[in-house]
Amino acid sequence: MRHRIPRAFPAGHREIPADYRAVGQPVFIPGSMGTASWVLAGAEGAVRETFGSVCHGAGRLLSRTAARQGRNAGEERDKLEERGILVRSESRDGILEELPDAYKDVDEVIEVVHNAGLARKVARLRAHGGHQRVKWGRRFRLSTRRSHAAYRMTLSSADPSTAASS
Repeated sequence: MRHRIPRAFPAGHREIPADYRAVGQPVFIPGSMGTASWVLAGAEGAVRETFGSVCHGAGRLLSRTAARQGRNAGEERDKLEERGILVRSESRDGILEELPDAYKDVDEVIEVVHNAGLARKVARLRAHGGHQRVKWGRRFRLSTRRSHAAYRMTLSSADPSTAASS
């Protein structure tokens, strides 16, 4: 039984919906605040090595306790605002525990997954302005400065020659 672990079945696998069977199981790997997210397609290595699954995010670099230590929530919120990221949280701990520094670099993690043959890189997604809300549990919400109408994502293909914007 998988809990929060994305399936990454390769092309042709019988458990993939028919619409995706020719290309492999689509996998979405979210980044942390201010980082990219990725779309992958399952590959043969996942079935051989990881029971047909891949990571569900970059993974924590710091424990929640370590992320809180020696940091001021107000200062950290100001740093994020300078990058165009507005954070609303029910607690100071919620801000500090989810800072980008608390997580591994999602691009490096995806490179390992790709090179290990567990999944193929399809697209790198990065938020540009707009209004983005991501909820982690009940106490954390992330949004950027601009209005919902201005929201757009840039799709950066794993092959830069085929990058497209939407």
